[in-house]
Amino acid sequence: MRRRLWAALVAGLVAASTFGAAPAAATDDAGADDSISAISATPAPGDGSAAAGGAPDDGTTDDGAPDDGTTDETDDGTTGDDTDDGTTDDGTTGDGSTVVGDGGTTDDDEGAADGGAAEGEEEPQPDVTIHASRKRVAFGGTVRLTGEITPAAGGQTVEIVDDSDGSVLGRDETGNRGRYEVTIAPRHNVAVRARWAAVQSAPVALRVAPVVTSKLHAVRLFGRVRVNGYVRPARPGESVTVQLLRWGDPVSKKRVRLNRKSWYSTKFLVRKPGGYRARVTFDAPDLVARRDATALRETPLPSLGPGAHNVYVRLLETRLVALNYHLQGVNSRYDVRTADAIRAFNKVQRRPRLGTVGESTWRALADPRRPHARDRSAGFHVEVDQTKQVLYTVVDGKITNVLHVSTGKPSTPTYDGVYRFFRKLAGYSPHRLYYPSYFHEGRAIHGWPSVPTYNASHGCVRVPMWAATWIYGKVDVGDEIRIYH
Repeated sequence: MRRRLWAALVAGLVAASTFGAAPAAATDDAGADDSISAISATPAPGDGSAAAGGAPDDGTTDDGAPDDGTTDETDDGTTGDDTDDGTTDDGTTGDGSTVVGDGGTTDDDEGAADGGAAEGEEEPQPDVTIHASRKRVAFGGTVRLTGEITPAAGGQTVEIVDDSDGSVLGRDETGNRGRYEVTIAPRHNVAVRARWAAVQSAPVALRVAPVVTSKLHAVRLFGRVRVNGYVRPARPGESVTVQLLRWGDPVSKKRVRLNRKSWYSTKFLVRKPGGYRARVTFDAPDLVARRDATALRETPLPSLGPGAHNVYVRLLETRLVALNYHLQGVNSRYDVRTADAIRAFNKVQRRPRLGTVGESTWRALADPRRPHARDRSAGFHVEVDQTKQVLYTVVDGKITNVLHVSTGKPSTPTYDGVYRFFRKLAGYSPHRLYYPSYFHEGRAIHGWPSVPTYNASHGCVRVPMWAATWIYGKVDVGDEIRIYH
């Protein structure tokens, strides 16, 4: 429209100068441009001048050709650069009615897409979204992925792809509203995207927690408790961390390798009574660190005595031997030897000198007093503590065996002092001393059927009959023996 207006103005100027139009009357403004005043004058009705420009209509075009009522270009239903279609700038005719062209647009609609959005609106860009029903899942579990495409359309294939390598994990066709749904079971941590044609969504990170199982087997004081379980997904050759906890506090830890079936198994020594549980952790770079804990199990502390025959007797004897209390053979039967070892233990611990076991005995065995030799010189020697009524064998200053004994009663005492063995007799002596080893006059270490918990002999050091041959074999003539209170 502007171009047509300027063309009309220019045409008016040219016509005025060519045909000698009479100048308009001067205005009150001095120096006003007469030619512009003439152009701006309102034309008289029916004088043939241009409607917009006011120039006289002389029946010619701008280039002097006769005006045949057409524009510069042929009006064949299409517009040129500036087709004069007889409308005003605002798209209306002189009578105010609206004119609709063949294309349904005016000059102001240039640039709008054919059949597209109105001015100021944009066509929606292709897009695809993705949402996860959950972002952390245990191995073997599933995640539901949903979303929609824009513009909405049905029958479109949407793929769920691994963001690291583009591999397809699942696909679905959209419904009429452009929505899709895919369920996947990830085996490791993964970032996924929804892909539709050339369009991809933002990534969604999914974290996978492995399945870790653990079992704590029977917990017995001084025994070895087994912990086992498995890991899924199978990771043979990798390792789990297994901790043993007592009342919630870690007491031992191991790294245990998974076997070819992804199982693990290990054992821990139970040193103290209490409540135990195991805690197992598996940590891999492509999985979420996962921990499993067993139920709490407490150590039984059963009462034992002569005639008992079970696993607890074996554990008891194993502990006594570990503490250097002499026993000949460890088994599951509580017999006189077990009772004598318990008496020796109770003597050293300054406990009642019983030959049976109760809860307090187990607790004392878990945290015992440790006896020490009087003489810590090199080599082998024997010591007898008359206060405790026990015998020690000592090697290089360390006690290697503790044995329940009975020394001389007040009327026939065993004298304190340092002596040396000077005679040994295999079998019975004339006075029925069993395998005696003499150290002072007629006093000897020997076996005797009765060995009470107090001093009751006639001056010798009595030992149980079952231990007589053992001590006889330990000492040699010339070895030292120290006796004290």
